[in-house]
Amino acid sequence: MVSLSPNFLRLLMVFVISGGLLFFNVFSSPIVVFIFIVSGWLVSLCLHEFGHAYAAWRSGDRAITQMGYLSFDLMKYIQPQFSLLMPVVILVLGGFGMPGGAVYVNTSMIRNPRQRSAVSAAGPVATLMFLVFMMVPMWLGLDNYVGSDLFWGSWNYLARIEVTALIFNLLPVPGLDGYGIIEPFMSYDTQASMWYAKGYGPWILLMAMMFIPPVNTVYWYVVELLSDIVGIDDALAGIGFTNFFFWRFF
Repeated sequence: MVSLSPNFLRLLMVFVISGGLLFFNVFSSPIVVFIFIVSGWLVSLCLHEFGHAYAAWRSGDRAITQMGYLSFDLMKYIQPQFSLLMPVVILVLGGFGMPGGAVYVNTSMIRNPRQRSAVSAAGPVATLMFLVFMMVPMWLGLDNYVGSDLFWGSWNYLARIEVTALIFNLLPVPGLDGYGIIEPFMSYDTQASMWYAKGYGPWILLMAMMFIPPVNTVYWYVVELLSDIVGIDDALAGIGFTNFFFWRFF
């Protein structure tokens, strides 16, 4: 049933090794920072999609196992050109996390609206758990005693990316988990009318963030607010930001 695929283990190894190089100041390079943050983001995507899959399996969708969704394998969750490449491009160019995976749930096998809502909520819950995992060392003050500033800067910036993804994905826009959480409680006609919008909703929201200043301002205000609440260090995150976008500062 639940397993760890070789692809996920390789990705996790890249994340751990690149983090170790930064932590012990063995190879403190912006390239390593870039690899660490991108691989960490992809690990979090695997956890996010596994959350959806596991909740769906627990709710009665047994096809989840046959599809390989319980293996943490990123390649099982994606349509490469849309659900992997674009989110990474947006991360690299825009500095925020956009949902990137796709677990196809057979909702006809999950008739309870609360269970269908829980399946949508399980992904953001997994993202939140990963964010909490990242913040625990900061809450304990370990950044003051061990590791390099470059490591903790990268760590804080990755945590900030998780905040951007969590907020974005919880917005009640068709195609995002925030909408999926409330959709089961809508009338059938309303659900049917919004069906085709699911494929475009996230992209329309992205365009609104890029070209409608009030939308962008409100989004980043909430990101800053939640970042402060969870304890992300702005100064350290700035170090991670500068090194992640190293080509911008040539």
